[in-house]
Amino acid sequence: MKRRVILLAGKTFVLSLPRKWVDKHHVHKGDELDVVEEDASLRISPDIKPREKSTTVTISGLSQRTVRWILSGLHKSGYDEIILFYSGKEQLVIIDDIVKNLYIGFVVIQQTSQRCVLKNISTELSQEYNNTLRRAFLVTLSLADTLYDIVFTAETEGLDELLILEKTNNQLTNFCERILTVIKTHQTKVFDYVIVWNLEKIADEYKYLAQYFASCTSYVLSSHILTLFKDVNGLLHTYYELYYSFSLERLDATALLI
Repeated sequence: MKRRVILLAGKTFVLSLPRKWVDKHHVHKGDELDVVEEDASLRISPDIKPREKSTTVTISGLSQRTVRWILSGLHKSGYDEIILFYSGKEQLVIIDDIVKNLYIGFVVIQQTSQRCVLKNISTELSQEYNNTLRRAFLVTLSLADTLYDIVFTAETEGLDELLILEKTNNQLTNFCERILTVIKTHQTKVFDYVIVWNLEKIADEYKYLAQYFASCTSYVLSSHILTLFKDVNGLLHTYYELYYSFSLERLDATALLI
């Protein structure tokens, strides 16, 4: 579909809107439209509050892992209200943990012995994505560097505290995935989602290492393993720098490290 640009009063450029789109979204004279620049493109959308997504799920009798999978998936899918039918205090503890440590902006607004309602009370804007993703990168880098510093000195203290950083990574990456799912017009959505998903998995690997070393009464790593550990962390830093300051020269230098 093409539209011809009209020049009014010698300084204002005007573009007509397709009648079918105007009728579909009930746009009238004087209405305000959101106009967002995306490189060489303009994204125009009516200033309409998104319809709240709600769902009801019965998790009674399901395992803890399955419950976590379900709730994580519902959050990433963009649901604003999740009504859960559960059984027993153990499942309630799981729900409470997920809301506190995974669901940014959600609270439990209703709760009985068998039913609870999770509600999103935050306003999610597409502009929040970039800041949240950068925070996820920085948290993961901090997790990687701090873990290396601890194991380099063969210490065991401080390893448990690193798990807090991994939980923060889960919160931030989960929130990024939710935004990417809700913002349907994001042009690089698929590629960004893969990056965020892998960033969460990378943090998991550091978590497993921290848990392993925390379970040891003592340990000594060879110089070869420590060098390998440091090199892996270096690659993570290099990817972060490449992502935010891309250049062909930096890409070529990165390729030589792999």
